[in-house]
Amino acid sequence: MKRAQTAVLPDFKSPRPADIFELIYNDTGLRVRVELEPGGTIVHFPDATGFRLLDEGDLLEFWPLPGAKGMGWVFEVLGGGWLELESTRSGFLSKSVAGMKEYLVVTGSDCLCVFSFSPPTLNTSAT
Repeated sequence: MKRAQTAVLPDFKSPRPADIFELIYNDTGLRVRVELEPGGTIVHFPDATGFRLLDEGDLLEFWPLPGAKGMGWVFEVLGGGWLELESTRSGFLSKSVAGMKEYLVVTGSDCLCVFSFSPPTLNTSAT
């Protein structure tokens, strides 16, 4: 399998958060609480349509190369990712929906792949 092509999102250029502590999925989208600041940080995907959480070791092909400068912790997956893999299945109807993108949240112990129609927002004053 080829290495996924990723681009760090500008608002997420910082050291990786320690861990994902909570996922909330409801009619307002997907909210992901990570520990980056005291009290936590919320990454919100308002238009999330699907997601998967795996140990970071199970998604090594998505990680940037070790020692990459300006590394962040939330990426847009531009190719070679889960969306591309799912799109090979005849039963994956969302492959024909325009505008869906894939994002990757990388932490020290988990990785979260998200399908969404809009990029995530960041809230560092979460409680």
